[in-house]
Amino acid sequence: MKAVLMSIRPKWVKLIESGKKTVEVRRSYPAKLMNSVDLSEPFKVFIYCSRGKDRLIDIMRDGEVICGEVYHGKPVFITISEEGTHRFRQMVIGEFTCRNVRTYMMDTASIEYLSEVGCMSEIEILKYAGNRMRLYSWEISDLKWYGNPKPLSDFGLTRPPQAWQYVEVPDDL
Repeated sequence: MKAVLMSIRPKWVKLIESGKKTVEVRRSYPAKLMNSVDLSEPFKVFIYCSRGKDRLIDIMRDGEVICGEVYHGKPVFITISEEGTHRFRQMVIGEFTCRNVRTYMMDTASIEYLSEVGCMSEIEILKYAGNRMRLYSWEISDLKWYGNPKPLSDFGLTRPPQAWQYVEVPDDL
């Protein structure tokens, strides 16, 4: 059975866990799993909690004095997570059933609605959309969190998708 594996940043995973975020806003939709946009059969979506974005705070360079010691070696980039952390980053941590994918044109009412249900500011929505004329909301229902997260290899993958991709449902799920 075909399904979708979706990369979601830790910031959004936390909002989904809390129940505040009820849709995932995306630039595309899984046409192979749907009859047409706004008219689909329910399909399974696996949640991959991505690494999130890091912010560079310093670079240790060869010859620099740090805490009274001279550092020798290759440059070391020191970063912190901008989005906080999730205990199961870079793992498939759960799944949901997507019962509906709706299309939204980039008008004021749609932007306000997507901002509310997607837990994004209107500026984030516009920035995410870029020059696209429409976005899609993937409805989140029947949410299930795994007690033991799954590695990508269980889905036949060696690296996570940039946004989402089709996968076969593993036999043990």
